[in-house]
Amino acid sequence: MNKRYICNLLRKRSGLIGGSGGYFFRSDFDYVAQGIVLEFVPRGLYVWNFIFPLFDFFGPHLSYSSRIAERPFIGKDQMADDDVIESILSSLELRNVLEAKSSMTLLEFASFLETRDLRGAHAHINHAATLALLGKKDLALKLLKELAPALDDHDLKLCDALIVALNHGVEAVKSMLDVVKEENVKKLGGADPSCGPARLP
Repeated sequence: MNKRYICNLLRKRSGLIGGSGGYFFRSDFDYVAQGIVLEFVPRGLYVWNFIFPLFDFFGPHLSYSSRIAERPFIGKDQMADDDVIESILSSLELRNVLEAKSSMTLLEFASFLETRDLRGAHAHINHAATLALLGKKDLALKLLKELAPALDDHDLKLCDALIVALNHGVEAVKSMLDVVKEENVKKLGGADPSCGPARLP
């Protein structure tokens, strides 16, 4: 199983960009990256349906992603490398992502979050950031102020920064999160085309 060959072929065949760390995503993103993650392990590879809010201060991770339902694991010697790509691209779940009219929108991501059992303070902060970017300033502030008393120092610093930005208006939040977005896009689509291990949640 040749990681570099598989990554290069997936990029070429799927039309996705990225590849740094095994993350591949649609080029028509706004604030949410959507695509495929190849998680290489000694025994083979796991295939993920990738969803990631690019304004996440933690950097790329798989907390909002899920392993595909159909053939989520491909063993190291199970098939030829070209057949690995055929298997991945034949997944109905991933075809739906690749063939959708557009990448996931902020509004769709907000709805996606509302259907999940959000765990951890950071996920709730991302929810508040999503609401802020959608212009729902009052809802975002309410959520952040409810979260603040229970946060550790790192998350509290982030929460406070978002509250300060929101008090200056939605555009101030957008400016702050656009910087994070730019850094995350670079991390996801870095110059190194080889696939390293994806960082698990």
